[in-house]
Amino acid sequence: MTWLLIYTVAIFGVAYVCGHSAISLSIREWIATTRFGFVLALIECPACLSWWLGLGVGLAGPPGYLADLSSMPAFVLAFYSAGSSYILARLTGLTAAPGVST
Repeated sequence: MTWLLIYTVAIFGVAYVCGHSAISLSIREWIATTRFGFVLALIECPACLSWWLGLGVGLAGPPGYLADLSSMPAFVLAFYSAGSSYILARLTGLTAAPGVST
């Protein structure tokens, strides 16, 4: 069960770094100025980005230390990643409740 906790925190961490940290700010600002600015909403949404990350891990095959995840179909892993990242984003205040403007 420890492997699932590690995976969950890692996916959320990658989604946070890509979508909200200062590390990726210049890339996100550049994307906003291009004709592909709509992609920015997908990058800054922890659940959206985590879905794609989970799908990628599922299709590529998880690394050896996460071998237990290899029994999960890619789409199941994608939905788990999105759901767990959404819950963590809500718990940490990264995203507001639906219908609440910030």
